Amino acid sequence: MNMKLLIKFILLAGLIILSVDMFFPAITTGSDFQKIPKSARATALGESYSAAIDDIAAIDYNPAALNTMKSFGFSAMYHTWIDNSYGIYGAAGYRIGYFVIGGSFYYFNYGGIKEYDYFGNYVASYNPYDMNAKLAISADGGFLFDFLKGFSIGVCSSGIYRTLIDETIWGMTFDLGLHYKTTLAQLLQTKDDYFNETAGLMPVNFGFSIQNMGFAGEFSAPLRANIGISFGLFPDFYLSFDVTKDYVDTPVFYKIGAEYTILEILTLRVGVNIGKEAGTFACGAGIKYPFLFDNLRFDYAFAPLGVMGNNHSFSLYGEFLFGATFDDYYNKGIHYYYKQDYLKARELWRKALKINPKSIMIIRKLKALQETINFYQADKETQALTNYPYVLQLDSVKSGVSIIDNQVTFTFITKGNEVKSVSVAGDFNNWDNYSLSLYEDSESLPPYKIWKITTKMMAGIYQYRFMIDGKIYLHDVNNPVFIDDGKGKTNSILLVDYSGVRMTNTFEILD
Repeated sequence: MNMKLLIKFILLAGLIILSVDMFFPAITTGSDFQKIPKSARATALGESYSAAIDDIAAIDYNPAALNTMKSFGFSAMYHTWIDNSYGIYGAAGYRIGYFVIGGSFYYFNYGGIKEYDYFGNYVASYNPYDMNAKLAISADGGFLFDFLKGFSIGVCSSGIYRTLIDETIWGMTFDLGLHYKTTLAQLLQTKDDYFNETAGLMPVNFGFSIQNMGFAGEFSAPLRANIGISFGLFPDFYLSFDVTKDYVDTPVFYKIGAEYTILEILTLRVGVNIGKEAGTFACGAGIKYPFLFDNLRFDYAFAPLGVMGNNHSFSLYGEFLFGATFDDYYNKGIHYYYKQDYLKARELWRKALKINPKSIMIIRKLKALQETINFYQADKETQALTNYPYVLQLDSVKSGVSIIDNQVTFTFITKGNEVKSVSVAGDFNNWDNYSLSLYEDSESLPPYKIWKITTKMMAGIYQYRFMIDGKIYLHDVNNPVFIDDGKGKTNSILLVDYSGVRMTNTFEILD
């Protein structure tokens, strides 16, 4: 989808809002409990959630956004409200190809109500409550055309059951939603590679929904329309904006939310809802544990309601991944690449490559990424060397490997007399740092020292590195193929085939 199609998306949303305003100029409602937030995260963001939503609670905010789910997801919430009232919410959904189907259930209890006569004598007690069950489906536009991928539409039906003091009411409503998930680069379609690989990777979401089209008993449900946008300013910091047209009370609400994630675990949130008579401000926090399931998150929100007290909300959200897709690994790799966690990005892109080995895009990104990793690893080792009692400049070090038949010779050349010993370790000697100590060659000419060792090796692919004075690890600076060992050290790659040393792409060797 490009900018022109996005403009059509916004115009369509505006046309729907105007049409609803024309046919429903004034509404009296009998089920305001449907307006109560169903997500602690949504509450903390000031309910600016029609675009920002990315979990199963989309059923109650924008059914089209269900397509942000990867596989199976669930959500549960408990919140306190005015006086002794409270609400309990649960939802679950599952992806089937381009479609996501979900359902939710909400129970709201108003607390015990006692009835007294004119003289103050106790008459009876009541326990009124409301229930709301929803069923929703969302479809990704990629089901029809490739250029519509990321654009989704959703519908939701809702059954309402209310118990009042002396009567019961039932009703039915419908919701309609549109959602578009993209990145800044895809949206602008620029040809600037640097922009596309940096700021262009930031996510941008657009959302639109019409909620509660229907009735509850003799009254209409609380009809409202929402349109919003959410985007990232920089990694882990996101903003969301919503405008809500309420056809019952205040004509328009302006909602703004912000959230910032620390170390991918703790998220802080704040939001305002301008136009709301009470509870205009909200804040909250979330704790995410990404190592269990694909995403397990506990959210809390606090919203002061003035004379009506305070609202506390607690939500639990989780998602299972039953077989991640190529896009899942690729998009997550983009996320970590932008955060400069290159090793994590490489791990995810390699998984994507295993799913689609013919992806030229992934192959190119892996090659470019490996060059970036090599540069940073070389820089780290330069910094480590400068902390040694003497400075060993990398450009003054010469090293190499030569092979004659099955004899492999490692050579290391240093300048000056500071270096006292050099050894080589690798998976060919179980990384023993002392079993292959290089000796000083008699051909050494001051101020240089030539260190050598020759050993027999079977044909194969090996990783190795040098050790200086038993303290400094250094990869073979004249070998262009090396890899991080995941423990802060760099290993060079050696291919022994009895016909010389042949270098290939690192990721091809490892895979």
